[in-house]
Amino acid sequence: MYEDDVFFIIRDINPLAKIHYLAIPKLHYSGLADMNDANAVAVGHIFKTIGGLEKTLGIDKGYQLQVNQHEGGGQTVFHLHIHIMAT
Repeated sequence: MYEDDVFFIIRDINPLAKIHYLAIPKLHYSGLADMNDANAVAVGHIFKTIGGLEKTLGIDKGYQLQVNQHEGGGQTVFHLHIHIMAT
């Protein structure tokens, strides 16, 4: 769906909404607690870019962003990623 030097966006293979994408950083960190300042800049870039892709992704009527953390928070893939979901 999208790719740059920092991250890429793909469709979720097990969608929980009519529109369900994953924004996945290219650098590995398992979760928010593993991030450093440079990673935080990268994640800021991801959020800003998602906002600029609303029409392209078909989410310009409204959407949710979700980051699951740790097993108790529903994280099943231990590489930070952002769920982008819309109905």
